[in-house]
Amino acid sequence: MTDLPIIEAPATARDDWPFATRYAARAATRLGYRFRELDDDRGYLFAISKGTATVHFGTGSVSAYPLNSQTALGLCRDKAFCARILESEGIPHIPGELFFVTDVYAQFRGPGREIDDLRTHAASRLPVFLKPNRGSRGDFAEPVGTIDALNDYLARVREKHDQVLVQDIVQGVEYRVLVLNGRAVFQYHKGDFRVHGDGRSNWADVFAAINRDLHGRGLSAIPEGAIAAALEARCLSPRDPSGD
Repeated sequence: MTDLPIIEAPATARDDWPFATRYAARAATRLGYRFRELDDDRGYLFAISKGTATVHFGTGSVSAYPLNSQTALGLCRDKAFCARILESEGIPHIPGELFFVTDVYAQFRGPGREIDDLRTHAASRLPVFLKPNRGSRGDFAEPVGTIDALNDYLARVREKHDQVLVQDIVQGVEYRVLVLNGRAVFQYHKGDFRVHGDGRSNWADVFAAINRDLHGRGLSAIPEGAIAAALEARCLSPRDPSGD
């Protein structure tokens, strides 16, 4: 059996990078490809290029071996990685900072992005928008405007998610575009969220029914503080009859 050649690591590779990243860096150097680390030297996101072709890779929660579309799917679902890739390609995006809200996998990361760091960072920028890094369908995607609301959010989100993205609040019209094989197929506009009463129940019962429905769909409830603030802004109370 022929021994495989030993591929030396490039000078930029770090011993504390994930093994898949180190191996990819060595292979890229041996083959004459360009290797770029995209994760602030933590090694969990990188790109390999030859000529005008570039392939992005991830490790950790993302499959490092692009044998099929699993790696691309993992990179798209990871909002922080996706933003880094867009930034590296010069594509406009909403920036954010990633933090960990539990100690799961803490031994695989360095200091500076734990829950106390999130509190300090978010508190200095309030109001902010918080959402799970790999969430979907609006689950725990919430604006936070006060320290109390921030602490309440962290207590709730860490029961289900271990990573949270902190972003500035951006006002505007949101469109989503479906792209298939590099071609835009269609787009749609996300409308504003409105709650309509039934003319019989009070607002407390209306929102309780909405939250039961969200729970049944596996999604986070509308926080009580947000409900109270929305009603107060309209000079309403939870016990007032709901309008239609």
